[in-house]
Amino acid sequence: MKKTVFGLVLCMTFLLVGCGSKDKDETNGSKNAESSVNSSISLTYNGQTFTVGDTYDKVKGGLGDEIKPSEVIPPCDGEGDDMTEYYFDGLTVGVDESGIVDHINLVSEGGDVVKEAETDKGLKLGDTADKAKELYGEPLNDSEYVVSFDDGDLNMTCGLGDDGTITYFYIINNK
Repeated sequence: MKKTVFGLVLCMTFLLVGCGSKDKDETNGSKNAESSVNSSISLTYNGQTFTVGDTYDKVKGGLGDEIKPSEVIPPCDGEGDDMTEYYFDGLTVGVDESGIVDHINLVSEGGDVVKEAETDKGLKLGDTADKAKELYGEPLNDSEYVVSFDDGDLNMTCGLGDDGTITYFYIINNK
């Protein structure tokens, strides 16, 4: 329980640190019509595969029904853009004012759709940190609470429960 609470606090810290204005690279182009980052880290949720940098309008229809109304979150430093968060079963998707997915948070407290969700390399909630390392390589951070990976454009943090299994994914742009 203590690790789950710590993990949630850590996740909220990432959210607060990640909020506010970000320098966007307007020339980075897109690897396809839906994504503006060149990342190998993506999430398949409810059959919809998407990643940070995708246009939210192109993916929202595949995510299912929202479980509560979206919320506009002002920048924590009082400067920069607002963020809108959309809530699905076990999934929160943060979208910036231009309609681009800014962060993805998937937690284990959800139904069947959460149990079936997986990353681009097949990592699922409930898998071990060792499996994450096997799939994603050397972690950027490796502790008893989290293991995180950096692919250059994105960072994926996996929160670990008391039993050492993954209880959440948090994916955010490194820029």
